[in-house]
Amino acid sequence: MCRYTFFIGCVLLVCIVPLQSQHTTEQSSSDSLRAAYYAQVADTSYMNVDTCIRYTYLALPLLAKTEQWELYVRTYAGLSYCYNVKGLWDSLTIVNLAASAAADKYLPSKHPLQTATQNNLGITYRDVHQNYPLALEYFESALNLFDPASLRLNFKGSVYKNIGEVYVNLGEFNLAERYFQAAFPAYTIAIKDPFYEHVAFEFRIAEVHQYLAQVAEYQGNYFAAEDYLHDMLRLMAASRWEFDKSYYLYAYIQLAEVLLEQDDTHQAEEYLQRAFRLDDLTPDQEADLLEVRSKAHAKQENWTEALSAITRSIDKMSVEKLVNYAERHRLQAHYLAAIGNLQEGIAACDIGLSSVSELVAVDHLRQLPTAEWDLLSPLTGIQLLKERAEILQRIALAESDVSYTQQALESYHYLSDLGDELRRDYQSEESKLFLGSNAHNFYETAIDLAYQAYQQTEQQRYLDDVFFFFERSKAAVLLEELRAQEAEGLSAVPEEVLKQGQDLKVEINYYRKLISAEEARQAEASQTKLDTWNSELLALIREREDWEEALATNYPKYQTYTRPIHLTLAEAQAQLLEGEGMVSFFVGQQKWYGLFVSRNTVQLEQIAQPQLVQEQQLLLLANLKLMGSDGINQFAQAAAQLHDLLLAPFSLDQIKQLVVIPDGQLAFLPFDLLLSEPVGDR
Repeated sequence: MCRYTFFIGCVLLVCIVPLQSQHTTEQSSSDSLRAAYYAQVADTSYMNVDTCIRYTYLALPLLAKTEQWELYVRTYAGLSYCYNVKGLWDSLTIVNLAASAAADKYLPSKHPLQTATQNNLGITYRDVHQNYPLALEYFESALNLFDPASLRLNFKGSVYKNIGEVYVNLGEFNLAERYFQAAFPAYTIAIKDPFYEHVAFEFRIAEVHQYLAQVAEYQGNYFAAEDYLHDMLRLMAASRWEFDKSYYLYAYIQLAEVLLEQDDTHQAEEYLQRAFRLDDLTPDQEADLLEVRSKAHAKQENWTEALSAITRSIDKMSVEKLVNYAERHRLQAHYLAAIGNLQEGIAACDIGLSSVSELVAVDHLRQLPTAEWDLLSPLTGIQLLKERAEILQRIALAESDVSYTQQALESYHYLSDLGDELRRDYQSEESKLFLGSNAHNFYETAIDLAYQAYQQTEQQRYLDDVFFFFERSKAAVLLEELRAQEAEGLSAVPEEVLKQGQDLKVEINYYRKLISAEEARQAEASQTKLDTWNSELLALIREREDWEEALATNYPKYQTYTRPIHLTLAEAQAQLLEGEGMVSFFVGQQKWYGLFVSRNTVQLEQIAQPQLVQEQQLLLLANLKLMGSDGINQFAQAAAQLHDLLLAPFSLDQIKQLVVIPDGQLAFLPFDLLLSEPVGDR
């Protein structure tokens, strides 16, 4: 009985075990097939992202269950495309981080998907977070993981192109050009690779041409930009693949822009005509073309036609493209002013400013500090304010109405604030372009405007304005030098401390972007997400405030340079003792000014003959060694003439201690060597 029982038991055991194994194998096979099917549907449903997302989440648990890790990572990474299309930035970041973690955990070292997931994270932190240092880290990691045995060279070209885009955003155009050039060999070799017979790498090469042309334009090298765009057109003409019209439209528009910079309006119009002849242009594409056509008319000073073109451009475009909308209103304002419609020009500027700001009307600019503006594009705001100030200045002259002068000076005050914000908090091609020579130019215009107003009215408020712009221009120089030292690693503040502040700024901007995108969904917006993100944003803002407070405590000199406390003219005078005075200079491209301040006196003078000052400064510096009688005489004559030009215009008789604050090339002039009277009379 026992044996039988045992036998039966053994038989049952033997029978049951194979049956269980067979069932498990069949189930596993079924799971594998279903996982592969779901993954395939997800992969081929990119035109319907909701379907793609649904089938991806059906596939993932089955792929994990059946340990198909390569397909698991590939399918997970594919989600980033869907969330990018839907604008769900938080989900995009999460899935890319998860895909990268899965690749590291389940796949062999230097597996192609490890490289791909690092590249995806680089794109995410570049385009979504605008965290350019972190994006570069991920792209560099992708390059380090690159294995030529498992990945073809074209992928390396894509990473080079991605790094080039980061450097464009940072305004590091030489580095951007270097990486774009490095992408070329990878793509050209891939074109000849039989493995990629059905892959159109010409499209990627065309994009590299686009970026190189863009970099050349930023650098002001319009001839090189023209060559790159012609290379792009030749590539498209010779390709066996049919390029979408958007590629031709881009090339034609940019060629027209580049040719206008070279004053070749005839050739520019030819490319515009080619663009207009493209089939099925969308309203936004027509709007882009009309904007460039308006610039072509403006080059020929055909202001009526320019105004007509830009007005039609505004009418056709999508209002959602707020930065473009604002820029086109700036152009409209410029053209209106050119034909004498100054008040309408001001109105156009106000519309543009309102569109890139959370403020409802430009009048609110007078009620809020610039730091509270939430501008989508600081550079666009600066250009609009500059246009507005110039039109107000023209109205003031035409109507002899000083109230318009005051409004123009207010605009220049806001311009100065925005310039400081760019220097402190932005690292982009915008800030690099603005922080060039243009920044000093508007200080010169503002000082000249206040000077003219003071000459006409002798009102103290205009001396206050002059003092403000003198001080801000000096602070701007210090800020630029400080940023240069940071870039070279020479800052007195540890790099990790500066990085912490920049990272907080990036995260704050990221959460603002998330909130803005979710609110744009209106009825579909998730209040739970908005509440969570607003809470995170508030915490980050507080953390950034704590960081700034710690910075001010631990590195007071750095904080003084980056966020200086600007004294008013009255406050500066109150700090001077009897017998003390200072002369501050401003060196512009066209005009130079000097401002003398003592406890009881303020004196503003335009420096006569700047060219002669430069010549005499060179002569004085060349003869500092006093070699021979000729050298002594030349030095003495130059020292006396420089004193007459720079210091003699001011009432210094009662001043016992004088502080000189130079500007521009005057910083190299030893003022203590100037002679108040000729040598022969001493």
